Amino acid sequence: MNHKVSPQMQIYLDPDQCRKFGVDYYGSGRKITVNAQMLMDSNPNGYDAQHQRMLKPTIEVDGDLVLSQADLPGWFNIVAEIK
Repeated sequence: MNHKVSPQMQIYLDPDQCRKFGVDYYGSGRKITVNAQMLMDSNPNGYDAQHQRMLKPTIEVDGDLVLSQADLPGWFNIVAEIK
């Protein structure tokens, strides 16, 4: 089931994460779907507490996130959760 999320929710993917998920770091407007746990695990430095709280409910049900590239390199809007 898709659940729309607040449009101000964003997450940053570094160039290595973008390569892993097959998206251009400098691109814009592209949407990708990623597993929330894989996204969390892909950040070698870990995400801050706010992002961990934000991702936890989706991770607990092995859900995915739909991300839409924002205007700044590496930034993505979280537009939906698939649980």
